[in-house]
Amino acid sequence: MTQSLAYKGIQQTKLKSNLTQRRSTTQRINQFKIEVEDATGKNLNEDQIWKAIHHKDFSRETRYFLWMTTHDTYHIGKYWLKGNFREEIQSRSECTHCGVVESMDHILTQCESPGQKVIWDLAERLWEKNNLGWR
Repeated sequence: MTQSLAYKGIQQTKLKSNLTQRRSTTQRINQFKIEVEDATGKNLNEDQIWKAIHHKDFSRETRYFLWMTTHDTYHIGKYWLKGNFREEIQSRSECTHCGVVESMDHILTQCESPGQKVIWDLAERLWEKNNLGWR
């Protein structure tokens, strides 16, 4: 056993014993499991999801985005509805295009804003360029 491997094992043990998962993270992970099973028929466990989020083929920025989205920590939607914000700050919680409370799901898949279609068309072209079936 190398010193590096032993250190990584100690760190993992510390992390697992000290971490309590946030409710929103648990909900997002469960939602991912359902969505993946519906789309592919595969039943993933939580470790597989976290491993996929940290895959080396993703850029550092993409991994950061996926981590933040999984933990539901972007300052959007309900974040701005906390009682300590002034009313004009709380108005940031709503989508300026649709008028509904923002969420990452709304931003990525539900909002009808003009730019979203362009992004998803580009994503589809990239996906098909790599010979992957677009859903």
